[in-house]
Amino acid sequence: MKLAEALLVRRELLNKVRGIRERIEQNAIVQEGDSPAEKPELLLQKALGLLQKEASLVVQINRTNMNCLLPDGLTMMETLARRDRLINEQAVLRGAIESSYREFRESRQEIKWVNMVDVAALQEKVEELETQLRNLNVAIQETNWLTELEA
Repeated sequence: MKLAEALLVRRELLNKVRGIRERIEQNAIVQEGDSPAEKPELLLQKALGLLQKEASLVVQINRTNMNCLLPDGLTMMETLARRDRLINEQAVLRGAIESSYREFRESRQEIKWVNMVDVAALQEKVEELETQLRNLNVAIQETNWLTELEA
C-alpha cells in the first residue's frame, strides 16, 4: 500500500468512527418501553475496533514518515513539521494584517490611530509563504504516492 493510500484509509476510518459515534449518541437513551434502533454496545465495539485499526495504521504512517526522504533530502517528518511552521507563520502574519484594519472610536472626539505594521510587506510575505506551501504540498503528495507504507 502506498503512503497516500494509507492516509486516505485513515481518514475513512476516522469518518466511520465519527458516524458510529453519532449513531451511539442517537441510541444511547430511549424512552422506557422502547428499543433502540441499534444496540449501543455493538456500535461501541465496532468503533473501538476501527480505532484500533487506525492506531496501527498511524504507527505505520509515522514510521514511514520518519524514513521516507523527499527530493530535497529531508524526511517526510521534517517536511511536515516545516509545513506546519509555514502555516503557523502565515496565520500570524494574516492576524497582524487583519488587526491593522480595525477602527476604534473611544468617544465623540476623534482619536487618531496609527498603523504600526507595514501591511504591504506583510502581505508580500504571506504570498511568498503561500507559494512555498503550494510547492511543499506538491512534493509531499508526489512522495506520498511513490512511497510504500512500512510494516
